[in-house]
This record gives sequence, C-alpha cells and structure tokens, in this order.
Amino acid sequence: MNRPRFVYGFCIFLTLYHLTARLGLATDLQWHLDVGRDSMWTPPHLMIFAGFPICALLSLYYVLLTTRDHKTGTEMSGVRILGFVAPGVADAADRSCRGGRGTRRGDCARRGAPAG
Repeated sequence: MNRPRFVYGFCIFLTLYHLTARLGLATDLQWHLDVGRDSMWTPPHLMIFAGFPICALLSLYYVLLTTRDHKTGTEMSGVRILGFVAPGVADAADRSCRGGRGTRRGDCARRGAPAG
C-alpha cells in the first residue's frame, strides 16, 4: 500500500467532509430558527452526518494498518491505546527524512534529523 497517497486522499476527503458538515451546520441553525424542532432526517442533518461513517472506517483502517506494521517490527512513531497503535504526527516527517524522498535537503537538517 502506498501510505502517503492514502494519507493525502484521506486528508482531501476529510477536508471536503468538513466543508459539507460546516455548510450543513449553518443551514441547520437557520432551519431550526425558521421551522423549529424537526426530525433527524432533514437535509441539513444528512449533510452533517453524511461523511462520518466513511471517516470512521478510514481512521480505523489506518490504525489497524499502523498496528500491524508496528507488530511486524517496522520502525515508526505512534501512540499505544488499548493495544492498538495510532500513527504519530512525527511519523511522516521522520520517514521522509530517513528515505530522503519528497523533501528539500534543508528540511531534514532543520528538524534535527540526518539528511537522507
């Protein structure tokens, strides 16, 4: 699996979902002022909750993938939570400096990591 491509795709999806949820929330607030109490299945509520299951599944997949890699001995940063390993923030930066791909030469030196 190409991990950076997955992370970039997930970030794009998460950004689009966030924008949709924000628009849904703004619409929902106005809807409640105009209509009052309503059911859970109105268009603003559907906009708010539409992407949540996909975000949850993609996050779970990434945590399971990171846990598997950690257990097989792949060196990576992460946070242990109930036996699972959530990816660490420094993980992508450390990998790019060790591999030397996708970074300018000065980036790794500024972070204090050896340049690849």
